[in-house]
Amino acid sequence: MSKIIIIGLIVVLISTLAYNDTNKSSINSASNRIQPSDLEYLGAFRLPDGVPGSEVKTWGWGGYAMTYYPDGDPGGPDDGYPGSIFGTGHAWEYQVSEINIPVPVISAAKNLNDLNTASTLQSFQDIMNVSNLEIPRVGLAYLPKQGSQTSGKLYFCWGQHLQEGGELTHGWCELNVSSPQIQRAWYINCPHNEYNTNDYLFEIPSSWAAANTPGKLLASGRYRDGGWSGQGPALVAIGPWNQGNPPPSGTSLQYVTLLRYTSTEDPESWTPSTNHTMTNYHHSDEWSGAVWLTAGTKSAVVFVGTKGTGNCWYGFGNGVVWPEEPPYPPVPPPPYDERGWWSTGFEGQFIFYDPDDLAAAANGTMESWEPQPYASLNVDQYLYHIESTRQWYHLGAACFDRTRGFLYVFEPYVDDDKPIVHVWKVKGGGNGGVTGPLPFGEFSTPEDNAVVRSSVPVTGWVLDDVEVESVKIFRLDGSRSVYIGDAVFVKGARPDIEQAYPGYPFNDQAGWGYMMLTNFLPNQGNGTFTIYAKAIDSEGNQVTLGTKTIICDNAHAVKPFGAIDTPTQGGTASGSHFINWGWVLTPQPNSIPTDGSTINVYVDGVNIGHPVYNNYRQDIAGLFPGYANSNGAVGYFYLDTTAYENGVHTIQWTAADSAGNTDGIGSRYFTIQNSGENSRMAVLGVKCSVLSEISGIPFDYSAPVRFRKGYNKHIESQIRYPDYRGRINIKIKELERIVLQFSDSDINEDLESFSSLHSTRNTQHLTLKNASSARYSGYMVVEGYLQPLPFGSTLDRERGVFSWQPGPGFFGEYTFMFIRKKVDGKFNKKNITIKIVPKF
Repeated sequence: MSKIIIIGLIVVLISTLAYNDTNKSSINSASNRIQPSDLEYLGAFRLPDGVPGSEVKTWGWGGYAMTYYPDGDPGGPDDGYPGSIFGTGHAWEYQVSEINIPVPVISAAKNLNDLNTASTLQSFQDIMNVSNLEIPRVGLAYLPKQGSQTSGKLYFCWGQHLQEGGELTHGWCELNVSSPQIQRAWYINCPHNEYNTNDYLFEIPSSWAAANTPGKLLASGRYRDGGWSGQGPALVAIGPWNQGNPPPSGTSLQYVTLLRYTSTEDPESWTPSTNHTMTNYHHSDEWSGAVWLTAGTKSAVVFVGTKGTGNCWYGFGNGVVWPEEPPYPPVPPPPYDERGWWSTGFEGQFIFYDPDDLAAAANGTMESWEPQPYASLNVDQYLYHIESTRQWYHLGAACFDRTRGFLYVFEPYVDDDKPIVHVWKVKGGGNGGVTGPLPFGEFSTPEDNAVVRSSVPVTGWVLDDVEVESVKIFRLDGSRSVYIGDAVFVKGARPDIEQAYPGYPFNDQAGWGYMMLTNFLPNQGNGTFTIYAKAIDSEGNQVTLGTKTIICDNAHAVKPFGAIDTPTQGGTASGSHFINWGWVLTPQPNSIPTDGSTINVYVDGVNIGHPVYNNYRQDIAGLFPGYANSNGAVGYFYLDTTAYENGVHTIQWTAADSAGNTDGIGSRYFTIQNSGENSRMAVLGVKCSVLSEISGIPFDYSAPVRFRKGYNKHIESQIRYPDYRGRINIKIKELERIVLQFSDSDINEDLESFSSLHSTRNTQHLTLKNASSARYSGYMVVEGYLQPLPFGSTLDRERGVFSWQPGPGFFGEYTFMFIRKKVDGKFNKKNITIKIVPKF
């Protein structure tokens, strides 16, 4: 069986796991990194028409190679966008044309007619001769004269979908593409060179090259879907001019490896312990371009393309998986008739690598697979041709004007199948040092030296004089720091900090949280680990918020464990059939019923159903062999997001095994965003009424509340009466769900049944005015103001049931005021304080 069949039929369902343990990316130069916030979107422009009557001398179906030429268009207008762009057209031949650069335009309606159109400086010419190749891949890069050259050159590379080692892949030509004087007879003989060196090309800054890759100023690489080029983008540094002007035909170019992950081309050559991937890697990823950005002392190597999210499979876009052996399923009708690698969703993304990490790889102090992206940027909001969440090819190639800081990126198939060009400005440059006060805050949970198992909420708070951009969680591996993940900032999670620091910006979202599944730590989460949290502000200043030592004891765990894969942490969901993926296992000798009947899906604290369970996923089966459900750990649930208000919500699964052990699985925040609706995010934190406005409403001192904590249905509910101040105090642990019942008419009914009877979702922002018709209304009290109930909560305003599933980041005391409108039209109120204490 050929290697294409072997690899192509391996069904890999890849999720966005909590972190990739191979990520040992440097954190020492974060202030010298270009961040996503440094990129300012300037707009887009259209491309000119091609040669009339020609099918290949056109921009249609093109846009997969480009380079910036600083001396191009010398007679052009003085409009701030000098120079020109060389790019490739139609994908049958990838002929090269040169265009000028018009002023980009931001069209709020994304109307192509609002955009300026480039002009042709040099018409399409065939310099690469790839029309005989299957699904060609090409790259372009301009460099000024090097070595003994007498002129700058246009470098190019090419490859195809299936190819063998030793094929010629690189060349150069003159900038006059009508008389190019083509030299094209070299290749790069590194491991799996046929798939990891022959797509994107770009310039390496000379100062960096002088220190790390002397004489090699050209970066060359490729990402090939399915992982054949390596499970992440690959990159080497080359300098063809060092081996001749031009190098002799058939020259194997000298190279320095900057980035290369484990290839799947030969699956028998590696084991899980030696399989190294990019963090959040998917076989369906498509990194179609790359640039080396610089701005002052800041820099970043940025790959642009299409990122798979959720789960990944080989087959068809409707979820049909292609089996390893016959019988094979029929080809589904369009638009699901294209077979290949698919994911639950796709995003147009930029991913950012630290040049210091690539330097370490070049110098041998890091393995080539150890550098990992330190940031990513979803750019779909700027794109014109996003028709569905499961769409290939969001972005094409990219190039960079280093003098002015302009980043140019192709978006394919927009303008009658022609690409358009989007433009970003890399702002400023800074001095790479401290530019203002440092962030400050706390690493709150877990407690130091805590014994932990399964999922652990990692939480704290942080503030800054301007804005905190990120809180990153790391663990120590000897003297090295291993990145685990980025925490999520949560509005309303820490009202105590909001009150203590009233003058600081974004004080209502000082709380941060990250859900860490310890089973993915080394030795499947058994041993002592040191973790720490680092905050980075918008000026590049960074500070360690604290360090914790945890003792992981998953070997003695008895409760179910697992994770939610979609929606992603802090991700977006929409539509009436959003697929919520997850997986669940439980320690031996117990098991999870394969019908999923003991797994429940909770959104905002309300049980909404069971997932379809008992689905196989290779990575989970391989990581956790020997469990009763190892070969069927995955489940999915269709979530109707249109039943909820736009904004932030919480989702969690719970699972009970055959011995009755129950635990929560994968609590996380996600954003529902359906068109034509207002967002609750915009109103959370709005001070809608002062507490004094309800001072005339009497407290209800006589009636108790009934409440249940956790998810185990066998735990009896409790009754609690107000104290002499009219306050009811309840304590729960982090992530522990609580359900309160205020109604006394159903006080003898089982609370879990009562709270599951189609609760009215918390979909309206309540004020004293619009809540008057409801039987119950509820508010969180912050700084003497009544604010909306927190993310993750649901109030059934007719039956008097409050459900709350606090996500990671909620910690400390929370004061609530619930107002009841009685049958006689009069009101009373209950003051309830819920204190959240560490889970571990």
